[in-house]
Amino acid sequence: MLQAAKRPSWLNKNIKLKDCERMEAHLRDLNLNTVCHKALCPNIAECFLQGHVTFLILGNICTRGCKFCSVPKGKPAEIDPDEPKRVAEAAKRLNLKHIVITSVTRDDLKDQGSGLFAETVLRIRENLRHSSIEILIPDFQGDEKAINNVVKAKPDIIGHNL
Repeated sequence: MLQAAKRPSWLNKNIKLKDCERMEAHLRDLNLNTVCHKALCPNIAECFLQGHVTFLILGNICTRGCKFCSVPKGKPAEIDPDEPKRVAEAAKRLNLKHIVITSVTRDDLKDQGSGLFAETVLRIRENLRHSSIEILIPDFQGDEKAINNVVKAKPDIIGHNL
């Protein structure tokens, strides 16, 4: 009879999901999406326990069908102009020192969603001047104007969300 190999200690996590309730409650209260939920991240509890979250803006339906991604694909709803304000409020409530924002791809929008990215960065700056902001942007279909929209908002880090 074969015996199962002993699991390495780093694979054994002692996470109490009830300890994540504060983060979950704020996200629910403010009606915010996270890539943590939508992409089915296996480390969600560990990150939430440490006060880490990656906000997912521009809705929760992507216009592209990337095979590696779990985010639902299809026809997205209209963008919510209040979303930047709610992301900023969540960051403030959670006292985040580093805020990470990504999005679904919105090929259906004229500006590819770059305006909402910029507005979100600006709203966070109003509330949390000393926090760093990292944005993970889609390719914006190579539209330089869209890229400049987010650059002008002056996030601390701009990455390409592959």
